[in-house]
Amino acid sequence: MNDTAQLPSRAVGQRGWFARLRRWWRRQLDVPMVQLATPLEVVDLRHLVLRPGRPRESAVWSGDTDPETRHWTVIWAGEVVGVATVLARAEPTHLEHRWQLRGMAVAPDARGNRFGTALLERIAADVGEPMWCNARETAKPFYEHHGWLCPGEPFEIPRIGPHYRMFTPL
Repeated sequence: MNDTAQLPSRAVGQRGWFARLRRWWRRQLDVPMVQLATPLEVVDLRHLVLRPGRPRESAVWSGDTDPETRHWTVIWAGEVVGVATVLARAEPTHLEHRWQLRGMAVAPDARGNRFGTALLERIAADVGEPMWCNARETAKPFYEHHGWLCPGEPFEIPRIGPHYRMFTPL
């Protein structure tokens, strides 16, 4: 006896056009979209991940509305699951790194799906120049995995915790 004969009749019908359409639609929902965004679109996730327990205004930063500042979101299944901002702000000791990556965050329940990687790759392609960031201690391995360099020792950002100054290679 073949396997299909043992399945209930409605399961056999799942192989038709409707099942193919449903599988196609699920795949479309599962494809993350990395896109440019407005400052307002990044604040809520920034607040949730990077400033929990603090006022929402603590996730609105100076430079967010500067003309050269750019924001990105990762949209997955209709939800913002990742955000990042790049500001035109040269690192004082490495002037060739004139873009600061700041506020990169992925929603806790969306981690492990490579959304951070997709976001970082899109930003690197869009900016096309060396960048720097102050990476949290917990994020340091992520940036190192993507080729960022960490030449110095950790430093403390009050009320946030230890960070490392990191750079993309020239």
